[in-house]
Amino acid sequence: MKKALKLTLAVALMMGATSLYAQKFGRINSQEIVMAMPETKEMQTNLETFGKELNENIETINVEFNNKLQEYQKKRINKWIGSASHALGIPMSL
Repeated sequence: MKKALKLTLAVALMMGATSLYAQKFGRINSQEIVMAMPETKEMQTNLETFGKELNENIETINVEFNNKLQEYQKKRINKWIGSASHALGIPMSL
């Protein structure tokens, strides 16, 4: 019986001691820590440069797309005019 009482008392003391330390809280402002890092400015510069490169690539692709679209539309119209004039018996050259 004495062993059980000692064991219970020991467990209760250990639980009490750990609960004292477990109830402490702290808060960290991670954004402030990241902004204080010297690599942050370099990273932001790299991201801005990369973003500018992507925008330039998008503009180039957009111009190429518009040029190809216009070329396709001209060919399509010329083909349509050619088939319509052939069907109506109208010569292509006026």
